[in-house]
Amino acid sequence: AAGSSSGVSVGAEAPDREQTLSSEGVDGAALPHSVALNDLAIAELRRQHSSDDHTIAQLFPHNFDMAITVHEVNVGGSPGDADHERPYLYVGPWNASDDPFWNAGTYARLGYQELVGDSDPGATALAFFARGYEVVASAP
Repeated sequence: AAGSSSGVSVGAEAPDREQTLSSEGVDGAALPHSVALNDLAIAELRRQHSSDDHTIAQLFPHNFDMAITVHEVNVGGSPGDADHERPYLYVGPWNASDDPFWNAGTYARLGYQELVGDSDPGATALAFFARGYEVVASAP
């Protein structure tokens, strides 16, 4: 997108889960943007940690989320679930601490809605993933 170094624009307001996921498959204006954003941020995180131990991107069927693991940190994106009905990015440490970054209990969540209108949502998503990784790496 113009003015965005990441090349991903976030436009449509994220519909709720009932609008996003239908019995005929994935539907909704926001979901393709959130999936592309997640894919971009995961690819960049893997590139930045190319010498580290990380998994390939996987699509998990239980919530239809795409994620990787870098050391003991799961990062990815979800189209929404029972706890949060709209698309979101997440960072989930294998061993959570009491750091305030973990804003959703044992993991951190950044709602797609928070990225709508961001001048560079790809950079914001990557910074979110990187911050989670840093919190885990700096834990005692």
